[in-house]
Amino acid sequence: MAEGIFSGGRNVLALAGDVLIILLPLCFVLWAVIHASITKKEPRSAIAWIALIILSPVIGALVYYMMGVNRIRKKASELKRQNIFTRFFSPESEDRGIEKRRYTENLPEESRENIKNLMLAGDYIIQGPMLPGNDADILENGDEFYPRLIEEINSAKEYIILQTYIFDMDEAGLKIIDALRGAVERGVEVSVLVDAIGMRYSPRHASKVLKKNNINYALFLPAPTPFHFIYYHLRSHRKIIVIDGEKAFTGGMNIRNQFDRKGKEKLRDTHFEIKGPIVESLRRVFVDDWDFSKGGGIERARKETSAAKRGNIYMRGVPDGPDKDFENARWTILNAISNAQKEILVQTPYFVPDSEIITALCLADIRGVDVKLLIPEKGNLPFVQWAAEANLIRLVNKDVEVYKLPGVFDHSKLMVVDACWSFIGSVNWDAVSLRLNFEYNVESYDRGFAAKIRGILKRKIEVSRPMTLEELRSIGILKRTRNGIARLFSPYL
Repeated sequence: MAEGIFSGGRNVLALAGDVLIILLPLCFVLWAVIHASITKKEPRSAIAWIALIILSPVIGALVYYMMGVNRIRKKASELKRQNIFTRFFSPESEDRGIEKRRYTENLPEESRENIKNLMLAGDYIIQGPMLPGNDADILENGDEFYPRLIEEINSAKEYIILQTYIFDMDEAGLKIIDALRGAVERGVEVSVLVDAIGMRYSPRHASKVLKKNNINYALFLPAPTPFHFIYYHLRSHRKIIVIDGEKAFTGGMNIRNQFDRKGKEKLRDTHFEIKGPIVESLRRVFVDDWDFSKGGGIERARKETSAAKRGNIYMRGVPDGPDKDFENARWTILNAISNAQKEILVQTPYFVPDSEIITALCLADIRGVDVKLLIPEKGNLPFVQWAAEANLIRLVNKDVEVYKLPGVFDHSKLMVVDACWSFIGSVNWDAVSLRLNFEYNVESYDRGFAAKIRGILKRKIEVSRPMTLEELRSIGILKRTRNGIARLFSPYL
């Protein structure tokens, strides 16, 4: 009889195990469907995820858990100690209530009405003013940027804050490390924030070298393991350097060699040194990211700065990321395209934007705006370039001029509207930059400054190859299929 009881117990346990084997995956799938339907802002995104989960239940739910959940918002919610239901089911990109408040005072009298509208709409998008009294120097490529940066580091007296996506331990990186170590030895407060994934582009990690040289550093959102690819996106792609609250650097340039070991140029980019009241915006964004990543360890850089006016450029910082600053850059770009009347010039290393931006560019061209897009002839990420190729026919078909820049890969991100408004910084024209990563750009109004950027773009366009409709239509079926498949992944490129 005892054997019968034990046998019956084993049967119950076996039955319970079978039920759990069925129920647990079912509950996981049900959670994924509910989460996607509640949190996804775009209906197409929600439908796509739900279709994947239903058609391939366990694998689809697992893929959604690893790639579809915005973990930055989840971590932010944990920091705010929200309850578990709110934390897991809050929308990933809630629409912010826009306060229609005017922040910018005394707009330049000579600016045209459309540009005034562009800047005032920016007040509502960014919830901050265009600040007058700034100046900026354009630094083309590493051979102009790195010597200037080292010069400023060597003259620093109070503090240096440096934030970058990639910090390679090559010749360029080690020279900057040496300058930072020298600043520390002089008593300057030095703080370096490096993205934890971007750091891995270098075989020798910056964190080890920074620690060895007694330089205070933090890593932005470290991944638990090198292969934990759910952290591949949601990165800090910002390039921010502030010295003594008086001078700042920003733009598209990471810290890595411009030339390979054989002396052959492998990369071009554009960076900017800016001075004036706008510097406070960069300082504030860095401190927020530092506190998110590490918290303590900085004191002098926490003090608000009131840098003196240094020039005539109106500037506004445009922080962007999957948090309170969600889609700031995207809305700024759409605002600029919508207000353009004469000309739009754009250079981007990666062109995989959403349909709304492509449509806006086409509509601008239809209403008579001269629209020119400059992209690399050969990118450094083939899959991203294939997705970009699939979008080009939509532009060229509406007479938007698309140019491919030959030669060395150019990583610059530049935009000029009507020869007076410009947009510079770290933002690429793709979903990763516009929706998934943390970025920092600066919008500016000044005809002289815009003319310099416009001159750089015009010079590049002169040596570039224009794309034609005939060329795009003649692409073979295999390449078109390849490009079309790559475009399907554009929300993650």
